[in-house]
Amino acid sequence: MLHVGPMNDRALGIEVVAQFTDLQRLEPQWRALIEASARPEPMQDPAWAMTWWKHYGARRELAVGVIRDGGDLVGLAPMCRRTVIYWPGISFRRLELMGASGAEADGVCGEYLGLIARVGREADVAAAFATALAHGRFGPWDECVLEQCDGNGAMMAPLIDALKARHARVTATASSQAYYVPLPADWDSYLQSLPSKRRNWFRRTWKEFLAWVGDDGFALERARDLDGMKKGMRILADLHTERWRSDGQSGAFSSARFTAFHHEFAAAQLEAGQLDLLWLTVGGEPVAAHYSFVRDGKAYFYQSGRKMAVPANVRLGIVMFILALQDAMARGLKEYDFLGGDSAYKPYFTSQTRPLVDIRIARPTLRETTLQTLRRAVRAARQLSVYVEGVANRRP
Repeated sequence: MLHVGPMNDRALGIEVVAQFTDLQRLEPQWRALIEASARPEPMQDPAWAMTWWKHYGARRELAVGVIRDGGDLVGLAPMCRRTVIYWPGISFRRLELMGASGAEADGVCGEYLGLIARVGREADVAAAFATALAHGRFGPWDECVLEQCDGNGAMMAPLIDALKARHARVTATASSQAYYVPLPADWDSYLQSLPSKRRNWFRRTWKEFLAWVGDDGFALERARDLDGMKKGMRILADLHTERWRSDGQSGAFSSARFTAFHHEFAAAQLEAGQLDLLWLTVGGEPVAAHYSFVRDGKAYFYQSGRKMAVPANVRLGIVMFILALQDAMARGLKEYDFLGGDSAYKPYFTSQTRPLVDIRIARPTLRETTLQTLRRAVRAARQLSVYVEGVANRRP
């Protein structure tokens, strides 16, 4: 653990943790900090970040910024370093968030990531981080990438301000949007909030499902213990793989480290009472599964799978969401978050979204200049190709 003294940001000190054993000792304080933040998020929890490190930490170095006011932990920057190669072979030393996907094909798709701050100390923590970054406290870097941050979160505005005050090249891009449903007390109240066409579509979907089920009956089951969790994860992986193979793809659970990560994380969530692993059976056979997390009265939908050999009018994916929403309402949850991405089914349930933002800070190096020059050249070539094709198509 490297100690760095105060940097004139309300006398905040920063320590950069480079050893995993030191980070493990910090875990209780990390958890307490999340609970003291404006919006505790499950993917900012050490259970997510440390489990990710075990399975994805190869060829990376820890560089976690621990920000204190005296002896009190007021902020955390869960960062790590690695080398990335940009086309056509430009090597960049990247500082990035733990638990992010990092453009890896089998990444874990962490969302609502970013710096963590005690409520009311967001600006102080942002300033301390930006200053430490400028002074090289996190080690040598060419770019710093903060992926999938909450665009509406309490940290976003002060962080952007602090970074732009200390760094010349800062870009913030809305990379995705997370659809979410503020949950009413019951399903009927939810339906009444929808346009009549959509309301009738949900009712018809449910009716067609019941007609297909017939006398076989259906049940919604939940992982309540470790054996149930293992069973549910097997069902999820099998149905998820079946779904994606129907499109000629292998699915996320074809990756050994992705699967190992989620088995370990799901077990931790189960122990913490935050796992929401559901599966739907018809006549005793699993036909759909949902893998979600629950924290502070909010459900986060993460992954799913479904049986494909069903009639075209039986929309098992939609039916599973109906059951999951009804279950969340019955348990008194206040929000259902579909997380990021523009999957076609999400706008059926809600029009409300939050932006997920990627922030990139680049040092003004020859590497960066070369990279941006090449990118501009590629964009110009593509625009020229489109223009030439358009001209050719207009000729008689």
